Amino acid sequence: MSRETGLVGFVFEFVCSVVNFFTEFFSRALIGVAGCETECAKTEQNCNKWLFHFHNSFISQPPERRRPPANVCVGVWFQRSRIGLTSPYTPPTEMPTILHVDDWLIVAEKPAELLSVPGRGPEKADCARTRIQQTYPDALTVHRLDMSTSGLLLFARSKYVQRALSAEFEQGRVHKTYLADVWQPPVEDAGLIDLPLVNDWPNRPRQKVDHETGKPSQTRFQVLTRHAQAARVQLTPLTGRTHQLRVHLAALGHPILGDDLYAHDDALYMTSRLHLHATELIFRHPGTNAAVTYQSPCPFETP
Repeated sequence: MSRETGLVGFVFEFVCSVVNFFTEFFSRALIGVAGCETECAKTEQNCNKWLFHFHNSFISQPPERRRPPANVCVGVWFQRSRIGLTSPYTPPTEMPTILHVDDWLIVAEKPAELLSVPGRGPEKADCARTRIQQTYPDALTVHRLDMSTSGLLLFARSKYVQRALSAEFEQGRVHKTYLADVWQPPVEDAGLIDLPLVNDWPNRPRQKVDHETGKPSQTRFQVLTRHAQAARVQLTPLTGRTHQLRVHLAALGHPILGDDLYAHDDALYMTSRLHLHATELIFRHPGTNAAVTYQSPCPFETP
């Protein structure tokens, strides 16, 4: 270990210790405020939310959780840390690839780590839609992919077509197929995952399985290839919940490789990106009413 590395480590631990001290100080202060104003439920609720986020933040974790695994670059670990640090949005320079365009719609391939639609704040204005609109100003959002997911994205070219295609998605008449690499091959060759999902509010943007309040969520899976520590699976969502594929696979004990929200460290650091790709769309064309199919080859290999 170099002298500079040792110095950086010392400064890092010192800063964390100082911040933890003030964390505990303000935590106790807030608990006191909430306790003295029990008649104000909103105040107590807000204090509890603040305490939850602070106690689950990066700086409040024990030292062993504040260090990256031995085989992971420190810079990569900081960017992808799941315990409190939020990395800045750095969209790829790669532009979406136009696969099809006509008077009614546009089919494009979105690269990984690019938002489908603008996020909150001007720093998240760059997205697939705004990039498509540079060439086709009338492009309108029909559906979305997670930022880290690559693959097929559909845009409408009028409000009428947008409503028609959105209704097709909402009513489950659009056939969507994804390819993913998961941790450890599943025992079954194929099956149906039927687990209700709900927003995990304290851990946003995470979702979670909840059999009491969750919304019905179903995913069909089929194992295509098996490897020593991973498997290539084909996924067909029958519903369209947020993070549905990622939560369902993680709930089975086979998280998608590279998933910085739901995968354990071994699966997370096995790849440099989320191994999830929207590879096929089948739907009825709003102009001709004919069934059309669009496909996108998977850009990553199973490790």
